[in-house]
Amino acid sequence: HDALPILLLALLTKNKKRKQARFFWTFLLFLFFTNLFIAKTTMKFWEPKQIDKRDLHKTYEVGIVLSGGMVFPTSHENVVFKHNIDRILQAVLLYKNGYIRRILISGGNGTLRKDKSLNEAILLQNFLVQLGIPQKDILIDSLSKNTHENAVYSVELLKKYYPNGTSVLLITSASHMLRSFACFAKVGLIPDIYPVDFYTGTREHDVISYILPNIEALLIWQELFHEWFGIFTYYLMGYI
Repeated sequence: HDALPILLLALLTKNKKRKQARFFWTFLLFLFFTNLFIAKTTMKFWEPKQIDKRDLHKTYEVGIVLSGGMVFPTSHENVVFKHNIDRILQAVLLYKNGYIRRILISGGNGTLRKDKSLNEAILLQNFLVQLGIPQKDILIDSLSKNTHENAVYSVELLKKYYPNGTSVLLITSASHMLRSFACFAKVGLIPDIYPVDFYTGTREHDVISYILPNIEALLIWQELFHEWFGIFTYYLMGYI
């Protein structure tokens, strides 16, 4: 995306030297943003450290899962998942292994349509019930449309069910954790964190990742810019 304006300028420029210079910078930007090693190295600095569930030394009353576009809209009971399904899967594992006693799913309809079939929290609640998790152990916030509202409505639910306070584990994508934690801290809740859905891991890069362009790198940069812009916007709006 950053290279596109320069490329357009190069195509519109009549001066030969300027045209060549702009094509050169476009090519460099292309190589930079499609280099998987650079993208993953940058993301690795951004993502918090992965936590082994065996290192959780207590049982949390509530694990809050931020849905964040986890499922596609559907007109039937079958849930069609997107890429960040790891959020709910890891929450289920934590619940099944006794690390959390209840799951709070936060995230409603992020579109302008008032259609319950598009409500993520309800769809995910139904999915967990089908997996055998008792409905009494699933709390839902079906109202929130963004991370700020995730925090606001989740805290309201916690105050309703746990007026004297409770232990909370925040579960969301690693790349999204910093903004999420800041939003919860802003509304007065300091949860422990459990980042999931990592873009980076412990595997060493091979030589190919240093040389050949890779579209995966663009996806990583897209996620990074999304979070950086989100944090900047939320700061201006007073959400963090």
